[in-house]
Amino acid sequence: MAIEKEHTEVSLKEHFEKILAEKDKAINIALAAAKEAVAVAETNAEKWRSNANEWRGAMSDREKTFVTKIEFETYKEATEKAMMIEKTRSDKIEGKKSGMIDFLGWVIAAIAIIGFIVDKLLKK
Repeated sequence: MAIEKEHTEVSLKEHFEKILAEKDKAINIALAAAKEAVAVAETNAEKWRSNANEWRGAMSDREKTFVTKIEFETYKEATEKAMMIEKTRSDKIEGKKSGMIDFLGWVIAAIAIIGFIVDKLLKK
């Protein structure tokens, strides 16, 4: 029985060594995978930063062509002033047209009255 005991102890020792070797192998594989994952993440982060910088640059370039608030206010005031001038001119033209139409109405009425009077006088 002593021989069997030694054989069992050796087998148990070999068994534990085998388990430890397998765990070391699994840990090494996991570490390698983690290192690879970190490398991929770093590459992706670098690409993202590069794209973000490119996007930021594009936005800066685009903003350079935008109208500033001061330029807009100046344009708005000039446009409003031009619109007021045009409105005033249009109102004057409308007033002249209205005045001419009124005058023409009075002239036609006067001609009609004179014609009526002349007709009455000639019939007598």
